[in-house]
Amino acid sequence: MSNVVLESEEISKELINFLSSNVLAEGVSVDENITLREIGVDSLALMQAILFLERQYQTTIPLELLTPENTNSVKSLSLCLKNHLLEEPKAS
Repeated sequence: MSNVVLESEEISKELINFLSSNVLAEGVSVDENITLREIGVDSLALMQAILFLERQYQTTIPLELLTPENTNSVKSLSLCLKNHLLEEPKAS
């Protein structure tokens, strides 16, 4: 991970683009606050989104962070990832 300070809004934007392009039906509107369940994201689609974020940010999100509260919406998942990246030990 680079030294660039990430904002959760940046992560949210990338996640919304991924969901819109790869997971959601055409025409489904998504914003960072709507619950993922409301827009039809099931457990498989959620895992696709998590794997996308892990690849994008070159990290592994620990299972204990993948709680219903942290995976409820784009915003909550983005904040979870941001906090994880801030706490993750830096590679030397």
